[in-house]
Amino acid sequence: MKKSKLITCLSATFVSAMALMSCSSLIKSRSGVILTVDGVEYTAEELFNDQKTPAAAEAKFNAVYKVAVRAHFTKDHPGYSDMDEITRNTKIKINEQKATAQSNAEKNGTKYDEEWEKILDSNSVEDEQGLYDKFEYELQKEKFEDKLYENNYDVLRSGGVLHGDTEDTPTGQTPVPGYLNEKMPYHMKHILVKVSAASGDNTTGTITADESEKLYNVIKNLASGADFDAVSNDFSDDTTAVESHASLGIMSRDTSFVDDFKLGTYFYEAEYGKSTSGLLGSPYNPQKAHDALFKDTPVAESWEEKIKDLEDPTSGETLGVIPYEAALKLAKKKDGGYADVNYEDIPNLTAAKVSKDNFKDKYLPRNIIFNKYFNKHNIMVIAPAKLPTYDQDKLIGDTKDMYYFTGDGKLRKSKDNYALTYDSTYAKEKGFSHAAKNGDDIIAGTTLSKIITELEPTNATGDQHILRDQNGRTIFVFRSGSGGSDDSGYQGIHFVVIERSPFIGKEFDDGDPVETNKKFTTLDEYYTHYYPGQSGGSHPQYEGTTDDKHTYVNYIMSETDSKKLKDRADSVKSELKKCTSDLNTYIYDYLIKTNAVKFNPDSKEAEAIQNSIETWIKINREDAAIEKTRSWDNNWQTYYYSLAAKSAEREEIDNKEEAAEAGYTSRLVPEACTAALFSTKTSIISFITSAFDVGGVFHE
Repeated sequence: MKKSKLITCLSATFVSAMALMSCSSLIKSRSGVILTVDGVEYTAEELFNDQKTPAAAEAKFNAVYKVAVRAHFTKDHPGYSDMDEITRNTKIKINEQKATAQSNAEKNGTKYDEEWEKILDSNSVEDEQGLYDKFEYELQKEKFEDKLYENNYDVLRSGGVLHGDTEDTPTGQTPVPGYLNEKMPYHMKHILVKVSAASGDNTTGTITADESEKLYNVIKNLASGADFDAVSNDFSDDTTAVESHASLGIMSRDTSFVDDFKLGTYFYEAEYGKSTSGLLGSPYNPQKAHDALFKDTPVAESWEEKIKDLEDPTSGETLGVIPYEAALKLAKKKDGGYADVNYEDIPNLTAAKVSKDNFKDKYLPRNIIFNKYFNKHNIMVIAPAKLPTYDQDKLIGDTKDMYYFTGDGKLRKSKDNYALTYDSTYAKEKGFSHAAKNGDDIIAGTTLSKIITELEPTNATGDQHILRDQNGRTIFVFRSGSGGSDDSGYQGIHFVVIERSPFIGKEFDDGDPVETNKKFTTLDEYYTHYYPGQSGGSHPQYEGTTDDKHTYVNYIMSETDSKKLKDRADSVKSELKKCTSDLNTYIYDYLIKTNAVKFNPDSKEAEAIQNSIETWIKINREDAAIEKTRSWDNNWQTYYYSLAAKSAEREEIDNKEEAAEAGYTSRLVPEACTAALFSTKTSIISFITSAFDVGGVFHE
């Protein structure tokens, strides 16, 4: 294969772009120098090698960028010392591909040459030399960019212009958008209880006795004041998070979490969270959180308003409330709950002559409680409240408590009861007494009618009774996930705390927000890419001390395993590289502004190529910004419609005629059904019989 100063094999992107191009009349093959890279001159022929000269600006960019990278690894240049390692790893990759071809030939009953040709085609190269050149360039590019990143992680984190080893900042360079502002990262922790109820079933999902008891154990232990990490260790079904002390890692706008979880968190912060950080935060500005989420996406702001209109009947707000007694009812019989209550444990069913075949699992008390209070996809908190009570004399008849008879003599479901009652005994549980420091929780200032006005709003310290972790962080709950109840997914009930919010400038690590103490960690410091004890590193320390600050890397302050610390530092680096989708264009800008890459000012060809590339970069960045806004807006739209659809399935129908026509007031089985199943009144037996008989509301 023919070679020149620029290795012939183009990158996969370049080759793909080339397939769409024709020869350009603008760039004619000639011997004149059009480009200088680190002092080495290139003609148009050498720049584009023996390929057809690309017409598209992106391909021109790729070609120039590639020759700059390649030049970095030539003799007498900084990257030359890495070539032994790159050569060794390139050969390893080639041999791996050959082994794959041999394995595929044996498996498919084909010839080695056929499988090798498939590998070459998939890499858009003609022969082994072409594949070698491709792999070599990929390794060079990775090494080249990694070294530039090492000098610029602070820039990638907070924004600014790229610099070299000497932190030079050439004028005219375009600032890189900062990761913290662009991606709004959260450090999340959670406890997952997987449930077998289908994720799409929002009203009649069924859970097992063990799943029910596990939900009880998680909430009971959190309410008793147990350490969140310890509860995760004992009960969470996310084994990966357990190993990381309940940590889900860093969640940003781009993290592929389901909308219920990701957008639910952002919505919670924008609407309810004054600061859910575990330790005290420097003045949290709810407007900043709101603007960061919605200001630049005016359409998304309308979805935000729509989401706010999806009221949960337990609160009258978007934020739902799980009464603590609902969790207690998910315990086993020996602990006063319904977890292991089955058909055989309900005497009224036998008395009413309801056969086991006619009694579906959705009518089991544990499932009625689960569907009403847990099987919701909006944001929820847990309050020290009792369940509604039902007057046994009014379980049937024309009342709101359970059922009514319509004009045609049929029995219909009536509107369910959501009148929760504050319980002072529950409120004394340690988990409800963990006060958000200095009122560091805007929930206490909202108009959550059922929590604020009906569930005694404050305790002795002036903070609201909401279940929190040991550090005073609100524990909010999501029904969310993907996959099944087995290890294939994260489908279930998530108990979540925010370890660090992107809307807190400083976290006061001693719990005392006095800057003179100098015991705080800034957001920039929290996402440091250094780890404690790193040789040549610079993990932040408290001023005047040798004590390491509380950061994402060492959020488990007692952990000293250097490998785990390094792994988390590396994960921060990986995140910071995501500060923008086209970071290589900023690197190109840096190379141009530092004259590492220089177009010949006397060549019209060079001028045309440079202008074409610069125009493409400008348009590409504008398009990326538009696409980011469009994608963000679409996410909110999808989230809203998803919540609205789920809400409609659970909606109560007030009008009796409409309810009679629909055959239900809600697809939820009313909680009062549980009271009926265990009622001691003999008159209820005839009701149960008719309810499960032909034409009855529970007949299927």
